[in-house]
Amino acid sequence: MQLISNLSAAATAATLLRILDFSKQHSFDLANGGCTDLTPVQSYTVTVTANQEWTMTATGGLGQTIYRIASGTCNTFLTYPGAQSGAIAVRSQATTRSTATNWTVSLVNPAIPTGPWNIIDAVTNAALTAWDHNTLVVSTAPITLEPLNATDTRQQFWFATF
Repeated sequence: MQLISNLSAAATAATLLRILDFSKQHSFDLANGGCTDLTPVQSYTVTVTANQEWTMTATGGLGQTIYRIASGTCNTFLTYPGAQSGAIAVRSQATTRSTATNWTVSLVNPAIPTGPWNIIDAVTNAALTAWDHNTLVVSTAPITLEPLNATDTRQQFWFATF
């Protein structure tokens, strides 16, 4: 597994990516391998599985940091239930849907090109947040949208190749 230092190039090449949480031990994962709208996206132990494959497509011009993030196998997009209706984003569970959401993806520290990165809803400015597995009694943890907090490491992610 290699951390991505040029996200724009990886998106252009349609590289299959793994999105790692703050621990780098867990990855964005489609719950139960689901491919339908509103399948929960969870943080799950890194494994070699299609559930953890993601692609990114830049939605702006050169130098843009706005992306659509799609499941590598399901042709559904990373989103949250209220994204299309304008419902409140905060505390929403990350899910997938056939309709794309735009995400602002930016380096926490631009001097470190491999990350970590923040993934922020381009409309509401709410940030994806991975919950700590150590505080839960299950093997998975939710990924939710929370108010952006520059010091919250749970809102920091890495992109890696398979």
